[in-house]
Amino acid sequence: MISVLAPVYALYARHWKDDRTERETWLRYPPLPPEFQAHEVKLAALIESSFGATRVPNEVLFTHAPDLLALQLSHRAPWLAELLF
Repeated sequence: MISVLAPVYALYARHWKDDRTERETWLRYPPLPPEFQAHEVKLAALIESSFGATRVPNEVLFTHAPDLLALQLSHRAPWLAELLF
């Protein structure tokens, strides 16, 4: 995912399998599983050379920010949302 607001990007891997009997899904951020790491390196190099973007570190990617909309619309406790751009 590339941000339109800043020259940064984040990589993730998503897996979805549906065999009519079982549903298996997952979403992972770096470090990715070993079978995805070669693709991760190639994709990161392509994004950086094509767009001049830099990867957002995980500690920034997963910084929690208050969900201000939930605070305005309800009287529930504030939920935290992952800041992903």
